[in-house]
Amino acid sequence: MAEIDRIVWSWGPGESCFGLLAGSRLIELRLHRSTMLLGCGFRGRVARVDGALDAAFVEIGEGDRPGFLGGAKALGLSEGMAVCVRVKAEAVGAKGPKLLHDASLIEDGSAPVLLDRPHPLRRLLQAYPAVTQVLVNDVGALAEARGLF
Repeated sequence: MAEIDRIVWSWGPGESCFGLLAGSRLIELRLHRSTMLLGCGFRGRVARVDGALDAAFVEIGEGDRPGFLGGAKALGLSEGMAVCVRVKAEAVGAKGPKLLHDASLIEDGSAPVLLDRPHPLRRLLQAYPAVTQVLVNDVGALAEARGLF
């Protein structure tokens, strides 16, 4: 597969579409809505620990279901503890988001609280370091892109 070297960003209110290109060939389309949590960092509160699953269910203050964090025993988690997490996968159906423990984030303070919401273009630029050009359809989004690229 060819290496992604360009991104075309079609900005819209509440929703953006990113086209990932290798040369002039479209490889993938990614949709981003402002309600999406993928990549966001939270200080959450452990709502429940399931020993059989070796997992914790963590309230992050977003959505109606707690997130799923594996490895609760190794992390020494117990009910009521604050823990810093990053969303690895969005909630699907009746299941909450999948979470990863994130030790660069600060665990002291109130919980649940959003600590970090990375810009979707920044995440794409980090994932595809060969990108040399970003094309944008909106003046405001162009200013954002210049700050990130």
